[in-house]
Amino acid sequence: MTKSVVRRAASCVALCAVVLTSTLLTAQVAATEVRESYIVLAQDNSSALAVSRAMSASGLSVESTQLGAVDFVVVMLTASQAAMWSQFAGVRHIEVNQKVVPAVDQTIPAPSGSDWSTAGNWGLDRIDQASSTYDSRYSYTTTGAGVDIYIIDTGIRRSHSEFAPASTRVAAGYFTPGLGSTDDGCGHGTHVAGIAAGATYGVAKAARIIPVRVFPGGTQLICQGGTNVSSVIAGVNWVANDHANSKTAVANMSLGATRGYSASLDAAVIALQADGVSVVVAAGNEETYVGGTNYATPACTEGTISVGATRRDDQEAEFSNYGDCVNVMAPGYAIKSAWPTVPADPNYPDAGTGVVSDSSWALLSGTSMAAPFVAGAVARLLEIFPTASPSEVASKIFATATPGVITMVHGVASEGTQSSNLFRYTSATTPSAPGAPSAVGGDGSVTVSWGAPENGGTAITGYAVTSTDGRATCATTKELSCTIVGLQNLSSYTFNVVATNVMGASAASPASNAVTPSATWVTVPEFVSAVPGNKVVVLTWSVGVLSSGSPTGYVVKTSDGVEVCRTTAVTCTVGGLANGSVPTFSVEALGATAVAASQAVPKVVVGGLVQKVKKIKAKSRALLTKVASTMSKGKTTWTRSSGSCAVSGKYLVAASRKGSCVFRVSVAKKAPFTAQKLTVRLQIS
Repeated sequence: MTKSVVRRAASCVALCAVVLTSTLLTAQVAATEVRESYIVLAQDNSSALAVSRAMSASGLSVESTQLGAVDFVVVMLTASQAAMWSQFAGVRHIEVNQKVVPAVDQTIPAPSGSDWSTAGNWGLDRIDQASSTYDSRYSYTTTGAGVDIYIIDTGIRRSHSEFAPASTRVAAGYFTPGLGSTDDGCGHGTHVAGIAAGATYGVAKAARIIPVRVFPGGTQLICQGGTNVSSVIAGVNWVANDHANSKTAVANMSLGATRGYSASLDAAVIALQADGVSVVVAAGNEETYVGGTNYATPACTEGTISVGATRRDDQEAEFSNYGDCVNVMAPGYAIKSAWPTVPADPNYPDAGTGVVSDSSWALLSGTSMAAPFVAGAVARLLEIFPTASPSEVASKIFATATPGVITMVHGVASEGTQSSNLFRYTSATTPSAPGAPSAVGGDGSVTVSWGAPENGGTAITGYAVTSTDGRATCATTKELSCTIVGLQNLSSYTFNVVATNVMGASAASPASNAVTPSATWVTVPEFVSAVPGNKVVVLTWSVGVLSSGSPTGYVVKTSDGVEVCRTTAVTCTVGGLANGSVPTFSVEALGATAVAASQAVPKVVVGGLVQKVKKIKAKSRALLTKVASTMSKGKTTWTRSSGSCAVSGKYLVAASRKGSCVFRVSVAKKAPFTAQKLTVRLQIS
């Protein structure tokens, strides 16, 4: 989800076309001009050092020069001086070092007689489910273990029982020079940290807390007075530098610039995200539209997760900012969390009125409270996805939030649209495994179908189908079937299905039924002819045709299923038959899942010429029908081929001496026989 970002500040000039002289830069200013603290944002550290030296040489009061994720100089200037120095080489931007205040609203107490003041943090009970059916418990499967949460705020009371043991749950942290320690002097930071990672009130109960104190303390009133942008940027710079030792981290910034836009703080927060730290920010409590030309820092800073506040009844909190820059909603009304003192009134706590305590709590309202709910959710996500970038984390946060459950009290603003109606939901998991899929074979393909699994609390983003040998795959986005192509016909396959949502992949489904892809038969073989012969039949048939490829061979069988021939040709001679028998044959084509059977050949009467006499005495006569006979009813013709024998009518006359003679018997075709010939050699004795 992107923010509509319209920068109000003009683009900074990288290099000066004209070198300004010291005289110009220190020109006399009007008596009415006021000097105030300015931030000079430099292009890089060398530019910052050069600007600092030039300003000091010009007699200006340079308060500090800081190098880090962004490089800047804090200096006292008038407005006219700021305009002149904006032309100096290496200067990106100059702006007033404006105030930044915690994003909290303590004007709305918890309703009397409710359980809000005695029960735990009701917001935990709300964010662990998609709907608002409270069950007085917080269900979670991850704890943010191994993840750091930077609380850029008023510090924390590290000895509070919510953060025990402090030696492992709370890092040393950072404090702006002059503040003395990371101890929380007003309670805001402790409260925020308790929501993000407290043992009782927290979302990510095993995350490590790193306090980054940028606000002065003493009382709640002092905290509400705020700090300067430069102090916050210094804290952000420290986080970016410290993060080198912690690859998995999120920063919470429950604060906002009083003048709305700060180019310097914008640049620092963007640089922190570029360093790999996800940044969650409060949308602000001015009950105003943020977005478009009404730019607010850091609520509108590009890439941040900006959080608006909701009530227990799923209504947008009336104090919450709204608009294009607000990405997601979370509980922010009368939230119970850790407090560093025993407050005089938990609904209106003030650290300066009570005795310090390591077990106290207070109720606060504000987008300051809503933001750490999301920061804790980010920590839980990072436990699962430790290498996710800030943009990937934001996408997962938005994808796992529940849309349309918040009643928005702010209508559509004239500047743009209302806040995104997404409610933070932390209990999303990976989908359940799909049930056993069904597989149906085709020609070189298989179509696999399955039922939808439980989605794990967020939408299924896709399915992956894989053969059990891992060689064949296909994928879908929402469809519950998929066709795998390019498979080997007549090979057996089984398949598994895996479902995916933004939280990751499910376990694999059980295996599908085994299926064998095959081509379909366009035509099957049919006999062309069956030619009977002497104890044989010559069979010929047509080619069976597949939808793809060709038959791999043919099998000829007798009527009782006995295989008598297997061949790749389209003809076969079946021998060993009894003349006068009447056999029937079938031919089957191979090449698909099963064979393709033809029509059986009509019954064939086996017959042929049969030699009866092999010897004849010299000068004798033999009846030709005894020499050679046939079952054919066709016309028979005897023809001498060689030797001294002679054909006389129906008789064969042998020669007068020993030897042999050869003659041929031909039978004309007459159904069911074909024309046949037999050469007979007779020995004359």
